Amino acid sequence: MKSLLSYSAFVLIGFCWVANPAFGQVEEAVRAFDEGNQLYKEGRYEDAIIAYERARAQGYTSGLLNYNLGNAYYRSDKLGQAIRFYEKAKILLPESEELIHNLSIAKSQTKDQFSELPLPAWATWWQGLVAKNGARALFFGGLFVYLIAIGLFAHRIRTRTTNPWYRRARSLAVVLATVLLGLAFLASSQSGSYDMAVVIADETQLWEEPSLEGNMVMSIHEGLVLDLVQQQAEWAEVRLPNGTRGWVNVSALAEV
Repeated sequence: MKSLLSYSAFVLIGFCWVANPAFGQVEEAVRAFDEGNQLYKEGRYEDAIIAYERARAQGYTSGLLNYNLGNAYYRSDKLGQAIRFYEKAKILLPESEELIHNLSIAKSQTKDQFSELPLPAWATWWQGLVAKNGARALFFGGLFVYLIAIGLFAHRIRTRTTNPWYRRARSLAVVLATVLLGLAFLASSQSGSYDMAVVIADETQLWEEPSLEGNMVMSIHEGLVLDLVQQQAEWAEVRLPNGTRGWVNVSALAEV
């Protein structure tokens, strides 16, 4: 598995607020992250997990933290948790080749290999757009085009020109900026509300109803990534990659 260990300064810059912790907790998170990296290099993967989890407990997360935690879980033969944290890391590091490589290796080792339902053309286009550019690039692109529109408007006022080209170009820039900013907001809201879970139990059952008295659909195994549909007490309705739906005890799952 490819490893991606980073210095504290870069980790500090990359940390995202999950709660509203004090600055002292930032320092503690960075210290725990560095400790986890050192333990990982020494091959003490279980201890590295404890250190990385301590960093997360401070209320911060980052793509690097989730990625390294996924590596440590993988080395500890905890495939479900490894895939879970790789998926978490992918939300923040969608273009990392090392991450995609490790995630594909981990998924290839899962017992359940379901065919995925084909996506409609628009969904494939949208996923490709977000994966290639990301919400940040769409936002700054929209902001740049919006500044162009303001520049055109200012130039028209300063020169008092009546050339219709300025009006058309300004209108086009405003429309394009609005579209890009809207796409950035949509991409950001989707990446922040991932509704997935990973099976972390060695084996669990998928039921037709949220009850052990119903009919069992099939057995599913560690590492399988599911869509979460809804939750009722200790049961969660899930959708498998092939579209099959059923109910699983929440104790067998970990949310991404």
